[in-house]
Amino acid sequence: MDKADIRPGNKITQTLTRQMRELNNRDLIANRVTQLPRPSSPIEQVQTHQIGPTIEALLHQLYMPTSQDLDILERFVQTGIAHYETNYPSDHSYLQTLYTHQESFSPPVQTPTCLTGPAGIGKTSLLQALGRLLPPPIELEPAPNHGPVLFTSHWSIEVRQRVNANSLLQQLVLPLEERSARPRNLGALAAKLAHRAGVALFLVDELQFLTQSGTANTLITKLLYELSYVGIPLVYVANYSMCRLLQKRPEQDRQRLLANPIVMLPTQPDSQDWMAYLRAIQKVLGTTLQIDVLKERGTIYYLSAGLKRLVKQLLRRAYELAWHTGRRYVTIADLHDAYNDTPYAISRQQVEAMLSPHSKRSSEYVCPFPLPRVAAQALAQQQEERKRIKILNDIQVSALTTTERENLPTELTTPRQAKPSRPKRPKLSAQELRKTHEYRLNTGQIPSK
Repeated sequence: MDKADIRPGNKITQTLTRQMRELNNRDLIANRVTQLPRPSSPIEQVQTHQIGPTIEALLHQLYMPTSQDLDILERFVQTGIAHYETNYPSDHSYLQTLYTHQESFSPPVQTPTCLTGPAGIGKTSLLQALGRLLPPPIELEPAPNHGPVLFTSHWSIEVRQRVNANSLLQQLVLPLEERSARPRNLGALAAKLAHRAGVALFLVDELQFLTQSGTANTLITKLLYELSYVGIPLVYVANYSMCRLLQKRPEQDRQRLLANPIVMLPTQPDSQDWMAYLRAIQKVLGTTLQIDVLKERGTIYYLSAGLKRLVKQLLRRAYELAWHTGRRYVTIADLHDAYNDTPYAISRQQVEAMLSPHSKRSSEYVCPFPLPRVAAQALAQQQEERKRIKILNDIQVSALTTTERENLPTELTTPRQAKPSRPKRPKLSAQELRKTHEYRLNTGQIPSK
């Protein structure tokens, strides 16, 4: 077909843009991404050796978006709309690009979006929700007698052990039988095929596998640059430690790779989002969860730091402990037992660190980016409240006799791990610690002395 003979309408561009625009509705987004799984059989009938995996699978399928999640999903939908409006102005321009040789096709380099937050906050779950939200693949004919083209709204891939862009892009653009050939200039081919397929978002997860390398800083930087050259809006998931690695790069790299961060933070224990999530858990687990989740919302929060991954781990272990005793239901005491049990030890350390303000161990979980002032103040107030409650509990416990202490609820008598002795350092005043913590929340840095 001669390019000069092409006189198409705008069916392609209008269809792509319309599909994405239809998603720009908060209520529709919430309905599309919410998942409330149902057990395939009564949970009470699950055998002891299967109860852990059963609870984990059910809670893994559960997704109840928070207001923060909906804000982020709306933002990604709007990014897709903008991409279509900018790069697909008409079917005629689309076909011109379609017949342009890949070596001559050079899309604009995109500034990546860094989706970050503490481990367990739900970054991967949010990307999976985005995948459910975005339009499914659709076949359209760009022109008469052209034949159908399969249009795909997004690409999604996990890095894991793939250490370079070529090994990633091969999974997306090459048939299985051609992947061992290692074609030249795979980036240019990917850019051309992404435009041909109408890809509006490029989602990249599991980059933390690359941080295990001694050259992680360089590997991650090179990979993100090469993927951004594909010309699609790139969203990559990064934990705080990976962001700190990238912050050690020269300024030109930081400006390109960290200029557009989106920070996910835990919801507040008294928020509507947290209560909605707990109600959803209650609905999924039914009568086997004999806990007033709204009354105990603060307790569950302080056993998990508000992180959904840790809530799932806690509940799984609580069910295992209950089932091993012969009971077929879980109480709040089982949650406390699970919190203090060995399998939850690493998660317990994270919870205690995240809920301990003004401490050295909490610095690992301080956001590497400056938070908006309102968010920083809310987080500081939450940590101060947790500190106040702990002080009151310690005062109450210290005033009791040994017998009375033995009969206390578990939450008031959490055992402390023995710490190795270390050289003493000059103590900072409470005011100095508070100022340092507030500065770190607002700037993402520790002030120099």
